[in-house]
Amino acid sequence: MASSKTIFMDSLRFASDLRIGCIRLQGADLLPLVEAYVSVSAAQVALRLTGDMPKPWNLGTMVCIHTFRFPKGKSEFQRLVEWYGKERKTRARLPDGVQYDEHTLEVPNAPEGWTHDAWARSGRDFIHTYQSQKQALLLRLKGKDGTILDNPMLVQIHENLRIVEDQWIAKFPVTEPRQPDGQQVSDSPLPADVAMEVQQCAARAREMLGLDRKRNPRKTVEAIHQALEEVRGRKRMPAEEKKQRAIEFGALWGEALCAGAGWEWCRLGRTADEESYAVASKARPHAVDPIVLMHDIVSSRRRANNALLLFNMIVAKDLPESAPRAFSWLE
Repeated sequence: MASSKTIFMDSLRFASDLRIGCIRLQGADLLPLVEAYVSVSAAQVALRLTGDMPKPWNLGTMVCIHTFRFPKGKSEFQRLVEWYGKERKTRARLPDGVQYDEHTLEVPNAPEGWTHDAWARSGRDFIHTYQSQKQALLLRLKGKDGTILDNPMLVQIHENLRIVEDQWIAKFPVTEPRQPDGQQVSDSPLPADVAMEVQQCAARAREMLGLDRKRNPRKTVEAIHQALEEVRGRKRMPAEEKKQRAIEFGALWGEALCAGAGWEWCRLGRTADEESYAVASKARPHAVDPIVLMHDIVSSRRRANNALLLFNMIVAKDLPESAPRAFSWLE
């Protein structure tokens, strides 16, 4: 059975020498990542990396590294090859103005005896496969925005990714905190007047929902979730009324989270002009702004109503990996 986790890379970085499955990626600590997803099993290890770079590349770069150990991993390797091969293009032009060929962003110095196949799914989306009798690698490189051949993340992975024959490491990669950027988030208790207002808003929400203060936190959030569905279903609800509901439900949701998960209200900000009121975990790896969360949910029916799901994930501690005092936002 595979184990998996998501890692918020805005507060963490990989060790410089990343070894996982049958690959080695040197300089991994320098990758411009916003998120990583890792799945590990005895026969398959997968790593999905999402980039965070300035224009023109923005958040549109993704690299998927799937490694397989035969014989158990062979059927899944073949399944993925077939699935990605459905959109195989005979010709593709990169946004850089050149034609794609099988050597575009290939893995350098593949071990002797490994077979190589490659194809484009578009001018921005490429697949490389490498296979020996014992192992295989499927590599997907995608750049949604900007150019490809000088994309900093794709170039760095292209230059530093290597296949290590007979290596098989089925463990989650080591991470370490990133160095602060000079604008660390500060936190402090809620001002007395704000804390009183939060309590009053939560009390109004409880009264509206017919709840008492002794209600189980999860039952409280279930009631909020249902009330949000009713608000989202109303076609002619004034914007100001929606805003007020978001404030009241947000205050009560935050109160329930504090009771159910041991989180606490606090004031967060990098500067006096960039302050927000949020609920955060004790060591501050994660934070959520309940009022913004509720406002987003009531403002758009296209936006999933995840009030109950997020509460359950936080209480169960089923959250992306993050560093203490990183204040990684959940929404």
